[in-house]
Order: sequence, then C-alpha cells, then structure tokens
Amino acid sequence: MSGTTSGTYSYNQQVVTIVTGSLRLCGAIQENETPDASMLRDCMDALNALIKGWSVAQIHVWCEAECILFLQPLQNQYKLGTGSIDNACLFQDLTQTTLTATATMGATVLSVASSTGMLVGDNFGVQLDLGVIYWTTLTAVSTGSVTLAYGVPSQATSGAICFDYTTKLVRPLRVPEGRRYLYSTQIETPLIALSRFDYDYLPNKYNTGTVTQFFYDPQQGRGAYSTPIGLMNVWPTPSDDTAGVRFVAQHAIQDVTSLTNDVDFPVEWLAPLRWNLAVEIAPEFDVPGDRFDRLKAKADEWFLRVSAWDREPESVFFGYASQPGYR
Repeated sequence: MSGTTSGTYSYNQQVVTIVTGSLRLCGAIQENETPDASMLRDCMDALNALIKGWSVAQIHVWCEAECILFLQPLQNQYKLGTGSIDNACLFQDLTQTTLTATATMGATVLSVASSTGMLVGDNFGVQLDLGVIYWTTLTAVSTGSVTLAYGVPSQATSGAICFDYTTKLVRPLRVPEGRRYLYSTQIETPLIALSRFDYDYLPNKYNTGTVTQFFYDPQQGRGAYSTPIGLMNVWPTPSDDTAGVRFVAQHAIQDVTSLTNDVDFPVEWLAPLRWNLAVEIAPEFDVPGDRFDRLKAKADEWFLRVSAWDREPESVFFGYASQPGYR
C-alpha cells in the first residue's frame, strides 16, 4: 500500500535546531547531546556574522522589496531609514486616497474618500494648495474621516491626494532601479541610476525640474550606527509635489536574537546555513583538518547549489540598451 503526501508546505527550523546540527557536524557534540549555554551563545554570534556577510553577496531575491519615496519640492536629498524625518515606506504599506471636502488652515478632522487600511498612529500626508505634502500622524480613524495629531498649516482643497502608511522604510543596502511615480495617474517612468562619480560630476545639483536620475548612498548611520540612515539623491531637484519615486530596495537579512527565532531565509537555505555555520565555528572546536576539508566542500556545494537558484530567472542581454534605466 502506498502512503500519502502530507499536503503541507510550512516546514522550517528554529535557530537552535540549525546551531545544534552544526555542532554535531563539527563533532563538538554527539547525537542526543545538548549543547551548553556558552556553545549556543557563541554559535548564535557566528550565525549572525555569517548572515551579515551574506547580506552583501546579492543572493537573496526574497529581500528585494518594492518601495516608495515621497518627494518634496526643492528637496534633492532624502534620508531613508528608521528615525528619518523624510517619508518612505514599502509600497504595499501605502494607502492612497483623496479629500472629499476642503480642509481649511488648522483643521484636524479631514474627510477622505476611504479610510480603509488606516490605523491610529500611522504616518499621514496630504497635498496642500501651497504645493507641498504636509505630514503628521493619525490619532483617530473612522469611516470616511481621519483625525490628525496636528492641524494642517494651510488649506488643502477637496480632491487633494492623501497618503497613509504605518512603518518607516528600513535603510536599504542597495537601490538597483527606480521609477518616477505620478500620484494622480499611477504612471511610472524609469529613472537613470547614477554612480557616485556620475552624481558628483553634476554641475548644479539644485536645478529644478522633473526628476530623471537618482543616486543612492547607503551610508552606515548619521553619527549613530544603531539607527543607520541611507541617502537618496534625486536630480533634477523636484519642482512640485505631484510625483514620488517607486524603487526596488535590497534590505538587510534580519538578525537572529533568540534560539527560538526562525531565520530570515527561505527553507531552501536551511542546509546551506547548517553546513556553512559548521565551517565558521570549526576552528573554535579544533576540528581536524581532514574533517574541516569535508565540511568546507559540502558547505561550498550547498551554497553554490542554492545561490545559483536564488537569482532572477530573466535573460541577460549584452550590448546597447535604449531604456533610460540602463547605462
């Protein structure tokens, strides 16, 4: 009699399972033996260091996300990251609507076409008649209206576009491409991604007009590594508030902070993590040379196998490209 398949696809391993498996591969513990607290702590440190190193390997398409930056007139540089005063978020986190009644100066209760998806504490922006987006937070949400923490500083006419999102964008590691995004029509136009030198060589970075190019500087923090901030530079400097920048951001792989965490990897990466962690910790446990060589060979095999699969499947073309997003 043949068996039946499970019908499930949710298998995963917690950090403690990966770490314990790596220790067994090294021979540091035996089958059914439990690692002590210091072993687990050291292995978690090594696993975090391994993950951070892999963050720059461009192997993780699951860490690429569609994002949006809200531009302001006469501002050519924007800070991206937790704690930034500028506004950017995951595109899926954005709720866009319009005013259904004119909001006069000082108004805190705004009538909107839809408040679906909005939450108390969200970041909320509205286009003012002055031609800028005013940002504050929400203190109350009801059907067809929202209440602002601080009233609008000047009038916003009925039909003005409003924006709502919950969480600030985490600092991207890279921004490989971007598009100008017209709020009113949702039309997107590819932007040219500049290198640092290309951007530096622009003679006047404060020319105003329609944004056609950008340069992203990932930085590592503005005086405090605990709150890293990247810098998005756009050119020309936007002349109005009618468009933002939609872009693909490569964000960092999440830390492991507890033995009960799942790792921020697809399940296909569980074996590569276990074998490569074994290689990382092997010197700390005086693994013999021949055993280390076998570990290294298997770790390399798993890494190459899975990283070769974890790529965009589209074709690559060489030669002149007419699309403005390519150099």
